[in-house]
Amino acid sequence: MSRHTLLICTGATFPFDQLFEVILASQDILLFLHQNLQITSVRVQYGPSSESGTKFKRCLSNIDAKLLKKVDISGFGMTDKMAAEISASSIVISHAGTGTILDTLRSTPAPQLIVIPNSVLMHGHQDEIAKALENRGCLISVKELNEKEILKSLESLSSKNFAPLPERKRLADLIDYEAGTLYT
Repeated sequence: MSRHTLLICTGATFPFDQLFEVILASQDILLFLHQNLQITSVRVQYGPSSESGTKFKRCLSNIDAKLLKKVDISGFGMTDKMAAEISASSIVISHAGTGTILDTLRSTPAPQLIVIPNSVLMHGHQDEIAKALENRGCLISVKELNEKEILKSLESLSSKNFAPLPERKRLADLIDYEAGTLYT
C-alpha cells in the first residue's frame, strides 16, 4: 500500500454500509479522488457482517471497468492490522467512532481525516465527537451522508491545515482530554 490510498472505515460494532455504498456508487467521487487527489488505491473496511461483505462486492461489480484500471479497490471485514491500514493511507473517510478517530489522529504520519457520524446511533454521540474535533481543527465532519457533501469535503482537503491532537504526558491529562473536560 502507498500513501496514495484512501481508507474507508465503517466500524466494527454497528454496520454503516451506507458509507461505502455512497462513495463507491459515485463515479464523480472516485474520479475526483484519482484525478485531483492522486488516489490509486481504495481500501474498504466493511465490518464483520457477511451481509456487508456481499454489499461491498455488489458495489464493486457496478463500478466502471475503466475506472477500476486507474484505482484499485479492495475490501476486508475485520483485521488486527488496522493501525497499519490507517498509517498506510493518505486519507481516511470514516464513521465517527471514537476509537477510529483517535487511532487515525494518533497515527504516524496521520492521514487527513473525514468523518461522517452515523445518525442512527443512540444520543448522537458520534456527531458530538465529530463537531468537537472539527472545531479543534483535527478533522472534517460531513453533516449528511450524500455524494454532494462528501465531494465538498474532499475538495476542501487541499486548503485545510489539520491540527494534531495535543500530546498528554500524565494519565490524568489523557483521561481529562478523552472525557472532554480538558480543552487546551
